[in-house]
Amino acid sequence: MGRSVYLVATQYHFLLASAIAAYLDKSAEKHLLISSHFNDTDRLIRALNGWKKNPFATIKVVNKRWRRGGVIDKITTIWSGFHNIRKFLERLPDGGFDAYIFNIEQPEGQFVAYANHVRKGKNIYGEDGIGAYTQRRFGDSFPVKLIKKRLYGDWYRRVDTQISYPYFDEIMVLRPELIERKPAKTALKRIPADVFARLDRDGLIGRMLAEYGIKKLECEAIVLVPNSKQAEAMGYGRTVGAYSQLLDALVRKRVKTIVKYHPREEKGDFLGAAHRKLEMIDPLVSSEMLFLRWKGRKRIAIGDATTALCSCKLIVPDSTALSIMEAIGYKGDEGLKKVFRKWGVLCPKTIEEAVGLIRGRG
Repeated sequence: MGRSVYLVATQYHFLLASAIAAYLDKSAEKHLLISSHFNDTDRLIRALNGWKKNPFATIKVVNKRWRRGGVIDKITTIWSGFHNIRKFLERLPDGGFDAYIFNIEQPEGQFVAYANHVRKGKNIYGEDGIGAYTQRRFGDSFPVKLIKKRLYGDWYRRVDTQISYPYFDEIMVLRPELIERKPAKTALKRIPADVFARLDRDGLIGRMLAEYGIKKLECEAIVLVPNSKQAEAMGYGRTVGAYSQLLDALVRKRVKTIVKYHPREEKGDFLGAAHRKLEMIDPLVSSEMLFLRWKGRKRIAIGDATTALCSCKLIVPDSTALSIMEAIGYKGDEGLKKVFRKWGVLCPKTIEEAVGLIRGRG
């Protein structure tokens, strides 16, 4: 039946990899490699190791990308990942395997995929969120591309989009009908929409939430705050002002609200949620886990360009998912707005319109 290797970086990847390995992958031997972008990996591993359906024979952290440092530190961390991945692959028998890669933009993913291509194995792209569905281009200049090849190796390629890597044999996403232009000769498969719910029913989500001390989530609104660096890209003043208006409206309408900052946020509570006496939740908890335990008569998720808004509509179909990206004035990828609308995410043109969509009293 063969073997499979999964390379993940985020909690979203972790959840999808666990579901694919437990419910879809028929390989006899499965291994999970983690290039960790967040510092809560130990909690996730504890939960997975205690899960009765844990599908992985090996769970290994190959590097810790979440550590802050300069350019040299980042390169050293990536090289450390290459070294640990190489050592792991050398222990596998000769021949290819099924490699599930959840972010091919990162060099660690390409390292695994190219090594497996040389072995004549099968490379599968696992959805990395909303980026799978857009034609957003990665903007490295030609000199930067050459520098990265020198740093990482001749095998490294600067891919145009998440699904355009030439050594992918298969693409697995939750909504394959939204992939407008897939690479030729690459199979396209659906990840069942109930994968998150199955993980919850079978106990993994409960174990993971217990690591954060969460049993259930009772509120009407969840506000998903972007990383302040992303806020700067969208226009920091406009972004902070827009979110502040929304938080004030939620307080005024007496909507029970929880604020969740981005896991990589370094500025702390830059919107002043605590000052407004709004409850904040651990930023490291994935939104998907929260949506699975969300109890509330009225449920609305508010964010901007986050994949979590699509997850919200998938997991809680009767909820309202609201992107204020356009209202902020962010001139991002038009394809992103198109994808949001196909998922059922509302995209008001003004903050006033967004406030009007909040289902609350007052």
